[in-house]
Amino acid sequence: MIGVAVAVGVGLQGSDVIGTVIGGAWGTLLSNGMMVGTLIAISLTVYIESSGRKRRRLETALNAEALPQVDSFLVEIAEGSGWDEVAANRLRLVGEESLLSLMEESESGEDRSRSRLVVIARPSATSIEPQLRTSADAQNLEDRLTFVSERAPATEEHTISLRLLRHFASTVRHRKYSGIDIVTVEVERVP
Repeated sequence: MIGVAVAVGVGLQGSDVIGTVIGGAWGTLLSNGMMVGTLIAISLTVYIESSGRKRRRLETALNAEALPQVDSFLVEIAEGSGWDEVAANRLRLVGEESLLSLMEESESGEDRSRSRLVVIARPSATSIEPQLRTSADAQNLEDRLTFVSERAPATEEHTISLRLLRHFASTVRHRKYSGIDIVTVEVERVP
């Protein structure tokens, strides 16, 4: 998008093609390559935002009641994207495991009754990317997933949960910023 806008703007910068064709005040305005490039960038941004699927958002408290809310939210997203039952169940499982991991980690942290959970889902043609944001005090989930080996024996229930998350999600990213946790997972329609 930026490349097209810059290329057209630079290409028209030295010539007065549009100004000659249109004439008048609009021709003078559009004879500037920077103006044309800016208009193309804005037009392409509006087109991409309007033609793509919209991201959806759910906000709730970080507690046990959030699990059915997140589950029904992800079911809506999967059905709206035309996913079959198997793919939708994979998405639901990834959402559940991500939420439970954040809840388990936050139990040792701050007062969870005030913690908020925001789930943002971005559907695309081949995948859905749910992002869970919370203020829970948690260890970095992405680092823990790195240490879980396929060949290591699973002795803890939480280790099994992390293996399920890694198995069903295409990517798992966990970031922390001043006590705010952001877990982003991507689930593909076809594994």
